[in-house]
Amino acid sequence: MDRRYFVLETKKQLKEMIFFMAKMKYWNGTTWEILDAKDADTIDGKHFTDIQNDAQAKVNTHAALTSAHSATSAATANRIMMRDANGRAKVAVPSASDDIARKDTVDNHAAQTATLSNLGHVKHAVLTATLNTTWSGTSAPYTKTVSVSGILATDTPIIDIVMSGTYSTDEARIEAWGYIYRAVTANGSITFYATEKPTVSLPIQIRVVR
Repeated sequence: MDRRYFVLETKKQLKEMIFFMAKMKYWNGTTWEILDAKDADTIDGKHFTDIQNDAQAKVNTHAALTSAHSATSAATANRIMMRDANGRAKVAVPSASDDIARKDTVDNHAAQTATLSNLGHVKHAVLTATLNTTWSGTSAPYTKTVSVSGILATDTPIIDIVMSGTYSTDEARIEAWGYIYRAVTANGSITFYATEKPTVSLPIQIRVVR
């Protein structure tokens, strides 16, 4: 190859490279600047390592911000949501089915009591007691009051006899249970009324729904 041709080609390539570099731009953290090719190892007098360190410092500062891009813990439209000092954040009252539920929404739902026409929550428990053979009264109606922890005067429980699984025992329980015709609740107790005094102990279960 002709040496003169090689030198000419090399100069041409250098000019093209310098022209290309003169058109290159870089982000200085604030605005775009034209890359200065006067020093292959520097940009505006800064070494590439310093530029990298400066850029990383800016990234670290941004990452550590507690209110980046106007973020807020308040329920503010069109703003990035962030946690407050207690780790909490607020949202507006939900409207659509896939909106974020707020605590007051959940609390209101939890306090909603179920009725025949209204879906809500109920409290439920199965309590137990035993009616022994000691009843008050010398003639009908005979009465017996038993303590039942958790029962209230306002409760209207479902009460039933508990069977043992032994036929003879259960037959006697069924007969004695048939004597009882009424139960009245009070706070912490139930009073039973019977036409005859049961002669066997009666284990019972009390289902309470509020």
